[in-house]
This record gives sequence, C-alpha cells and structure tokens, in this order.
Amino acid sequence: MIMQRPQRLLLILTLLSLSLLMLAACGKKDNESLESAAATATFEAEKSSEVEPLPTEAGDAPYTLFVKSPVAPALDAACLVAADKLTLVSPSPLTEGLEPGLDYLFCAAGASPGQIVTFALEGPLGVKRIYEVVSGDDGVAALSLRLTADDEPGAYKLRASAGEQEAEVEFRVLAPTGPFIALTQPLGPNPTIISASIGGLPPESRARFALYRLDGDGDSLEGVYLISTLLMTDPSGRADVELDVADLPTGAYLLTLLPPGMTLGDPPTFDLAQLGRLAVLANILRVEGPAEDIAASATPATEPQPSPQEVELPAIIQVRAPEADLPVCQLAAEPMVEIGPAGGEMGNWWYGCARGFGSEEALQVSVQMPNGQETRFSLKTNAAGAAPFRWYSAPHEGAGRYQLTVANAKGQTASVSWNINPATRPHVLVFPHNVETAVGAEYYLAGFPPNAAVDLGLYRLDENGQGQLIDSWVATTDATGSFGADFGQIFDREAGQYALVAVGGPVFKFSGVDATISAIDFFSYNSTLDERYEVYTLNLNRGEAAPVAEAAPTPIVETDEPPAFPPPVVTLSEDLSPKPACPDAAPDKPAACLLPTTVPRGTFTYILMHGYAPKTNLKLRIITPKGETLLIPLKADAEGFAQAHWYALNDEPLGEYKVRVRGGGNPFDGVFNVVKPVAPSLVIQPRVSVPNTPVIASFAGFEPKEELVLARYRSTGSENGALTFTLVNTKKVRAGGQGGGQVMFKKGNAKGEFFLVNVYRPGQPEPLAQAVYQVGKPLYLRYPMGWAQNLVEGQ
Repeated sequence: MIMQRPQRLLLILTLLSLSLLMLAACGKKDNESLESAAATATFEAEKSSEVEPLPTEAGDAPYTLFVKSPVAPALDAACLVAADKLTLVSPSPLTEGLEPGLDYLFCAAGASPGQIVTFALEGPLGVKRIYEVVSGDDGVAALSLRLTADDEPGAYKLRASAGEQEAEVEFRVLAPTGPFIALTQPLGPNPTIISASIGGLPPESRARFALYRLDGDGDSLEGVYLISTLLMTDPSGRADVELDVADLPTGAYLLTLLPPGMTLGDPPTFDLAQLGRLAVLANILRVEGPAEDIAASATPATEPQPSPQEVELPAIIQVRAPEADLPVCQLAAEPMVEIGPAGGEMGNWWYGCARGFGSEEALQVSVQMPNGQETRFSLKTNAAGAAPFRWYSAPHEGAGRYQLTVANAKGQTASVSWNINPATRPHVLVFPHNVETAVGAEYYLAGFPPNAAVDLGLYRLDENGQGQLIDSWVATTDATGSFGADFGQIFDREAGQYALVAVGGPVFKFSGVDATISAIDFFSYNSTLDERYEVYTLNLNRGEAAPVAEAAPTPIVETDEPPAFPPPVVTLSEDLSPKPACPDAAPDKPAACLLPTTVPRGTFTYILMHGYAPKTNLKLRIITPKGETLLIPLKADAEGFAQAHWYALNDEPLGEYKVRVRGGGNPFDGVFNVVKPVAPSLVIQPRVSVPNTPVIASFAGFEPKEELVLARYRSTGSENGALTFTLVNTKKVRAGGQGGGQVMFKKGNAKGEFFLVNVYRPGQPEPLAQAVYQVGKPLYLRYPMGWAQNLVEGQ
C-alpha cells in the first residue's frame, strides 16, 4: 500500500545559504528592457534570441563598506508624557505629511508595563498593516515606522490599542522625493525571508541593491559584502526584493540601495545620518526553545544524541501480532470518503478510503488542520474507483477537528471530519510505514513528559516476529512532551520489517509484545510492510479498540456545499496540434503575419514567421502610436520558424502599432491596434519565462476598484486528453480606476513547469479570465487562443 501524504525529501541535503529573487515590472519602451532577466521585456522572442541576464558582479558595490551610524537616545523625550489613559504621540511633525523611506517614531504612552500594544496602520484603500510592541517599564510602546513603496499618497490613520484602550492619529502620506528602500513586513525571530520594496526612482531605471553583514559596534561599523544585483524599476519607479535568509546566522545586516551615479568615497563610506533612506538595518536573531517562547517560529527539533551504554532497552523482543488484514475499499455509487478508527489521539495514525469515483481517476485531497494550515496531496483510484490512503498525526499539526476533502477534475467532492485528541499516553510514530531510501522518513514522539530524555531502540524483525536491537539513541522532548526528526538511523539497513521502541515515561505491557516499554510502532524499509503489523499498530495505542474494519466512523459527505473557491483543481483540454502557420500561406515559402490584428488590453498579438531558410537572421521593428521604435533581432530555428509576442498590458497606449519584418527575402509590413477591453481579460508577460525570474499578470476590463482574486495553478500532468492543474497560491487584488491592474508572481520555477492563472470574483468558482505560461519551453499559438485571450477561442 502506498503512503499518500506529502513528506520531506531527505535527498535534498543542502540548502542555498542565500538566494535573491528580483521582483521588478517590465520595461516596455526600448531595446534595453530586453537585457535584464529581472525586468521581463514587453517583447518575447524565441530562445535563440534570448539575451543573458545582466551580471551581478560586486564591482558596482564595494566589498568593504564603512558605515557611520548616528548615536540616538533609547527613547525620545517627547514620548515620556504623563498619561492616565492611552495616548498616541509622535516626536516627528505630522502637519506636512510623511514621506516613504524616512523613519518616523510613534509612541503609545499610558499602557501598563509589559503590556502588548497593537499598532494598526490603515491607508486610503482600507488596507491595514499590524505591528505589536511590548511596552517598557515606563508604560511606553515605541514604533519606528518607515513607509514603503506600497504606501501611496493619501490620508492615513495609525491606531494604537492596549486592552480596551485605543488612541489614534491621522496624517497624510506624500509622494517620495528621492530613492529609498523599506522593509515590507516586520522581521521576527528565526526569519527565513526578508522582503523589501524600493521606490522613488525614475520609471524603468536601474539601481543596484547590495546586502552586507555588519561587524563592529558603536557608531562606526564595517560592512562585509554578501551579494548584490542590478534591479530595474517599473513605470512607477519601484521594484521589490525578496531574500532567502534561512541560513544566515544571528547578526546585524544592512540592505542598501545604490542609485546610478552614486559615489561612496575612498574608502567607501555609508553615513546613515545622511543616506538613511537608502539603507535598512536588519537584525537577524536565531533562538531556540519552546514554541511559546519564540514568536512566529517553529520549535527547532532536538538532535538525537548517542545512547549511553547503560540504557536498559531489551536486546531482543518477541512480537506475536495476530493475523489480520486492512479493510478493502468497497465499491460505492456516489463519491464518498471514510477514515478510521473513529477515535484516536496525537501520535496515532488513521486508514482512509476514497470511493465512488471514476476508474483510474486522479484525485486531489486537501486537509484543513486545527493549526490553521492546509495540506494537499494526490491520489489515483484503482479500476473500481477507490483509493486507500493513510493519515499520520504529527504533533506540530495540533489536536482538534480535522476536515479532509477529496475532489476530482469534474468537480465532484466528498468530505469527512474527525477529531484528533491531545496525547494522553506515550506514542511513537514512523512516517511513512513503508520507508524507502529514495524518499526518506521521519519519526515523532507524543504524550511523553515535558523536556524528558526518551530512549529509542531500532529492532530488525525476522519472519517469526523476533526483533534484534541493532541501534539505540536518545531524543529529548520539548515543553509539550513532543519530538520530531528525520529518521536517518534507518538508512543503509537490510530491507525488511522493523519496529521502533521508545522508553521514557509511563511504561506499559503491550499485549503481544514481551517487553515493558512506553510505545512501539512497526514499519518496513525498502520492502512491503506485513499487513498484520500495520493493523496491529493501527489499534495498538488505542487500548483494546476493535479492529479498524469494525470501527469505521460515520462519514460526513458534503453534497450540498457550494463549489470550492478557488477550485483546488482545474482542467484544460490538451491540444497536441503542430506549430501554427499563417492563414493561406504556402508551406514552402517565407511568410509572416499578426494574429490577431485587434488587441484589447489584457491580451496580446502573436507575430508569426515561418517558411524561412534555417537560421535566417530576421529584423523586427515595432513603431508605437507615440512614434517610439523597438528594434528586435531574431533568428529562425532549424525549421525556419520564429515567433514573438506583443503584450498589451492594462496600461498599454491605445492606437495603431506598425510592424515590419525584414530578412530572408520576404519583407512584411503589418498593423495591429490596441483597443480598450470590452470584457474581462488577462495576459501573462512573458508566456515563456526564464527559470527563477518573475512574470507579470496584467488584467483589464473589470469594474473600477473591483475586488478580485488571482489564482495560480501548476500542471500536474495530462491524462485522457485533459491537463490537470493544481492550485499553488492566490492573491487578492483591487482593480484600478480604469478597471485594470498588474500582479507579479515572484517565485522562481524549474524549466518545463507549466502554469495557469485564473481571475475570479470573491466566492465565485467560475473564472472570468485566464492565461497560461511555461518556464523555458515555447507554447505556440494554440495555447493562447484556446486557453486564454479572454476565454474566447480564436479571438
């Protein structure tokens, strides 16, 4: 039986210590916009004409940077006001307005010492940002606020609340008067990502970003270069940076923006008193301890330690598991899902069955967990339309109510919910029960005493159920009596049946096991687990519960609930037609054409060239309605084929665009017109993206200020002529005054991955517009016409 729950791959043993993803919108005016992978051009050509990303050598950012930091008091005197109720004050004058990129101090006075004060910043569109600050012994909570590139000019409110008390100030935000960088979210303990926004630069300009580690103390620090990159801003003069800092140790770091033409002197010196808006100080703190002592951070697992020789684990155990079989997933007329046994607690596992679906059908399973998170995995039914699965209760997922929903591509769903109770006795759990070297495994402890040393023994079982101790070690539980770690001790062992025994708290005499121990679990390694051990373990830690076949819960089948939003899985009909050709073109002669010639905002025109001699050099010229000229060199592939796209984003100038193709003995002149959208539309730029670079989703044709949801899906394969896409992430957006807008999907992707983006109205499962893109592989014409361009075939 195959374990069907996601698990961490142990093959990925190394992590990048630092990675940078440049998030910038697209240049659209000249050929320079093609030179940077960070700023995807408005024009997409075949791979043969791709331009390599700009270098990010450190020559433009000094390797060593001397940093001068002004000395400031711990708390401004203006904050020390006598207040018998919560009062919100600012030493910084608010009358003229606040400017993004500058630091402003706000103080909430009158709170109780050590009280949490919540600051809520609300902008003109109603978007809020929340900050929590603990007040000092003087009852003052100080918030240092730096507005970001997302904070548009307008009226703002800052509200402070402590208990039932509230205080509020109002101010205006001004347009930036110069370049700046700002963190877009607070930096808590054990951060993995630092996100920053850059603004105040000229539209579609370049500036260098650099990251330094700071050494020294006092008002003179030395920055040691870590990484730098060249950014390109969007038409509003902004860009975004996202840093993976999971492997950076505790310390102070400086994020710097170095605009064009900036000089730092000799030796290079950065004076924060004068250049403060061009730098952000990030203090990274790595801490360990119970989860309740580490805000927004998971409790780090304690590494197993070698077991001392005096640990009293039995050298041999004898297991007499009764002959038993897991229940069979029976046929059903309608989709349904069951899971059992009905009872259980943290550290147990459950056996489930989805049935009543189609034969050999792909299913997507989503599980809502009590900790507020959701996990997803996939199943495939057998010829009878049924699929068994397991659920392993890891302690970090939390006790409480679990809701599991199974869905197929047709929109049929079935759900079941059950309770997982807190552990009342020790449990050891191996995940999965069928361990394979290439996949890896984990083990968990639950229900042990807090901060206790637990002795663990690994036993190899022979065909008669006799287990020989082959390894032992010690794990220390956390404050909740739990523990979790990769199960590296099992690797490089002989294939077969195994048991993991734990001793570290209350001990029990298990029926069928001739040893007094705290907990036991059975599993196999590079082999199929004997089903009698699986059934035995399923019921072993549930007291004298009946076999699972006699303890199935009553399923809860959701038949009258509205469709999921956004749908977790969508499908598109697969099209395997050959490369496209221009209408009425002779197959053996050069031809070029535009498809279509009327291009609403939120769509694109396809510039198609074929029939040329292999490797023919071509020149493409596009003249915009404003008279600007874009020159693009192209080269036909080995089959004489070339293609390009012009993306009409939501802010694309309206009017006539002239297109000229020269080369290969076949001059072509054409015209396309960009017009206002008459219906919701979406375009992805570029449709063929470079790995680890962002793409822009531009939507148009919606109501002004309308709230929308963009959902991105990744293809999980094709079957029977249908492509299946699984939900990756969603973004809530608001259309601008013209009914359009842009969203950047920032995550990098591997070559060959295929994505679909849908636009929905909140709560409505039917998409209003959609578009596709692929990483590193051409899509050709059939995909945009059948799967995008406002959902209209052949527009």
